Amino acid sequence: MRRAVVVLVLAGCADSVEDTAMFDVGPVPDAMVEGADVVGLRSGLTLEVPAMLGRGTTEEVVVGGLAPNEQVNVFFSTAGVGPGPCPASMGGQCFDIVGPVQPLGTPTAGADGIARLQVPIGANVPIGTSAGVQAVAIRGLGGAQTVTSNTVVTTVTRQRTDTYNHFPPSIDLLFVIDDSCSMADEQARLANSFSSLLPVLSGFSMDYHVGVVTTDMNARDERGRLREDNSGDRWIEPSDANQAVKFAQMAEVGTDGTTDEEGFGAMIASINDFGNTYNAGFRRDDAQYAVVVVSDENEHSTFISVDDAEAFLGNQETWNGDASFTSIVTPLAGCPTGDEPGDKYLGLTNRVGGAKGSICAANYAPTLLSMSQGWWTSEPFELTRAPLDPATMDVTLDGVSVDPADWVWDDEQGTVRFTHGFAPAPGSSVRVTYFW
Repeated sequence: MRRAVVVLVLAGCADSVEDTAMFDVGPVPDAMVEGADVVGLRSGLTLEVPAMLGRGTTEEVVVGGLAPNEQVNVFFSTAGVGPGPCPASMGGQCFDIVGPVQPLGTPTAGADGIARLQVPIGANVPIGTSAGVQAVAIRGLGGAQTVTSNTVVTTVTRQRTDTYNHFPPSIDLLFVIDDSCSMADEQARLANSFSSLLPVLSGFSMDYHVGVVTTDMNARDERGRLREDNSGDRWIEPSDANQAVKFAQMAEVGTDGTTDEEGFGAMIASINDFGNTYNAGFRRDDAQYAVVVVSDENEHSTFISVDDAEAFLGNQETWNGDASFTSIVTPLAGCPTGDEPGDKYLGLTNRVGGAKGSICAANYAPTLLSMSQGWWTSEPFELTRAPLDPATMDVTLDGVSVDPADWVWDDEQGTVRFTHGFAPAPGSSVRVTYFW
């Protein structure tokens, strides 16, 4: 038998527990045989109750550690957790919730030894009502082998669902490539590796710009100016044909550049010096900004520190996490064809996020793909209220829950965004349910 409680369950209207009559007890032997499908003598119960209960909703209480088909009694108290009543029917056992103790229901365990109870929460239960919950299984003659569960404290609050349509974000991807005399092979490897990124960009349905500058801040025609392909285009976008070929024409920048590589300087100059002139249209205010430096030497800008570069990238963000910096450079421990560890570049990556790869790697595709996993794959979903506990949020896509690993809650800006390569079809329905 399953006894459910009416929606006033947490309003304190049920009778308190005083004697055996309050328990529904199924046939349970005094000593239970140990085995794969049953619990042992006086084994403890486990109790799972949501930490917050949505007013006007139905919540599930789960009790484990039961024998198949065993009944269990679930109780609550709004008086708190602590020494509670010791009914005779419990054979000397006492509640760990303070009286008066009131029944929630009596579910029956399935073959897996787990009982589930659906509990409706009244629409008029005062917000902030707190209750301690405990489960009791009466076992043995006179309850001599009764077992209790852990106690769980739960609170009634308001639940809300915000609904959105998914739209993919835009991204501006800038490659900063070393054009010094030792970089011919590395440029070719980058050009060959870039094609691995194209299915990702199209799969994310992003509106993207891909451009290239060099680390040379001495040559008059460089200094942060975007490189052109053979047709004179200064960046690649989704509608372009032969994108891998266009990128190779931009990325194989030659080896006549200065040996005083200034990746930070070129990155900053591409926007601060030429963003409204030569490079106009590449950088968009509403797009993410992902920078990739490819160099076998360290950053040599005289007047630009890691702090300065971090501040610059921070200014490129409309939303937190919009900017990143990926380093394909000589590792700190060195590598066979790396001239100098790129510790400044790596330091910036550590601060703002991005991927790290070795300039000596035979293939840069793994680093580029790793980089893409850190991008946002949705525009931000701004919640209409502040959640009480983000850990209890549920995000669904077309009615199916999204793995929490695939979305991020930003407490400062009050947003949810998809990431880690989770890229739904444009226009998909997104719902965020939370307590507030």
